[in-house]
Amino acid sequence: AEVIQPEPDDYYIRKWVYSGFFDTRLDTLLRNLGIDTLVCTGFSGDICLLTTMIDATYRNYRVVLLRDCTQSVEIPEVDGSDFGFTKRMILWTECHIGYTATSQEFIDACQKI
Repeated sequence: AEVIQPEPDDYYIRKWVYSGFFDTRLDTLLRNLGIDTLVCTGFSGDICLLTTMIDATYRNYRVVLLRDCTQSVEIPEVDGSDFGFTKRMILWTECHIGYTATSQEFIDACQKI
């Protein structure tokens, strides 16, 4: 989609496997930019996004997952139809990785700065 298409001056990191950190220059780029907090969104909360967030904590980044901007792989026959697995992965993130917030909570916090 055009709205998320990279701009000419955007940084580009090629990702080979699940984690955005594995065998990439992402950590070097973030450290050179002085970034210590990652605001995470996307798909899939139980695979790519999850492994990237775990690898971020291994590298001492603060991780914030926006709960209403992520989804895990849902199997309705197993997880039900209410995004049960996504909710479980959000709780798992809160318990083991970092912080979570809604997108509106994040926007409100940014506006206070």
